[in-house]
Amino acid sequence: REDAQREEFLEQLACAGHDLAVMAAEAQELREQVVERASQLDRARGDCALLGAEFMEEASALRSQLERSRASSAAAAVELAQQEERLSAAQSSAAELEAKLHEQEDAQLQSTHDLRLQLAHMAGERAPEERH
Repeated sequence: REDAQREEFLEQLACAGHDLAVMAAEAQELREQVVERASQLDRARGDCALLGAEFMEEASALRSQLERSRASSAAAAVELAQQEERLSAAQSSAAELEAKLHEQEDAQLQSTHDLRLQLAHMAGERAPEERH
């Protein structure tokens, strides 16, 4: 009877040892999966860090480009305002010159008219405008 109990105990012990070996193999497999997933996670973190750095660099470049564009636009606006001032001044000068030209033309016409009257008077004739 003792031998039977011992044999049964040894059999149970062998089964438990087998179960323990199976669990140890499963645990080892799970450890390997955890290590693989941790490695994948590290690679993903590295990829994310690289992408983040690239995006930050691109954002910085775009920010710089935007600042240059704004500065260029501001300079263009200043240049445009200056050109508008010059155009306005040129238009004013042109209007003044045109007015002086009309004054000179009027003075020329008056002078010509006066000379005709003088000539007509000197010749003893009346100017055509005075006959009517």
